[in-house]
Amino acid sequence: MSRFFRLGLTGWPLAHSLSPRLHQAALQACALDGEYRLYPIPPLPAGQAALAHLLDRLRQGELDGLNVTIPHKRSVLPLVDFLTPAALATGAVNTLFRSGEQIVGENTDAAGFWSDLEDQASKLIPSGLLHPGKALVLGAGGAARAVVYALCLHGWQVTLLSRRPAQAQQVAEDLARFTPAPIALAQPLDEAATQLAGLPFDLLVNTTPLGMQPHAADSPWLE
Repeated sequence: MSRFFRLGLTGWPLAHSLSPRLHQAALQACALDGEYRLYPIPPLPAGQAALAHLLDRLRQGELDGLNVTIPHKRSVLPLVDFLTPAALATGAVNTLFRSGEQIVGENTDAAGFWSDLEDQASKLIPSGLLHPGKALVLGAGGAARAVVYALCLHGWQVTLLSRRPAQAQQVAEDLARFTPAPIALAQPLDEAATQLAGLPFDLLVNTTPLGMQPHAADSPWLE
C-alpha cells in the first residue's frame, strides 16, 4: 500500500495562492499519492491558537509537511524544535517537516530567490554572469530576510527600506556578520523613495505584500 502525503500551506490571505496546483503537479510528477491544501490563519495575535494547533497536527503525524508564507514565516519560530542553518541564519521559515517527533523549520526562499535571479541574469545580461553589485530591498519581513541573506552571501551591498524602519534595522543587525554588511535606512519607505530613485542601484527587489492579491495593482515604489 503506497503512502499518502498530506501537505499544505499556511499564511494569510491565501485565496490567490497557486501552491495547491504547483505541488499537486509535483506529487504527480514524482509518482506520489497525496493532497496539498490551504490552511489560512490570520496574523497574530488573532491566529495564535490556530497556528499552534496546526503545528500540533504536524507533530502528531496528521500532516506530513507545511509551507509557510506571509505573515507567519517568523511567527512559527517559537513553535518548532529545530532550525536548519538557512532558517537559523535568516530567522525565517517557509517549510516545516517532521523528523521523528520533532518539527524542523527550513528556509528554501534564499536558495530559490538566488537560483531564479541567476536564471533571469543569464537571459538579460549580455555576459550571462551575475556579478556582485548594489541592491535595494523593499520590505523587512521573512521574505526580505531570505533575499538579504542570499545577496550578502554572494557579496552584494544591500540597502534595506521598509515602512517600519526599526524592523529593517533589526534585519540589518541580524545579518551584520557579512562583508559588506547590509544597511537599513532610517526613513520610512514612502518618504525615501523619491530620494533614492536616482541612485545607482543595480537591483531592486520587492518583498512587500504590495503586488500580491488582494493588492495586485499596487506598488510600494512611487510612480
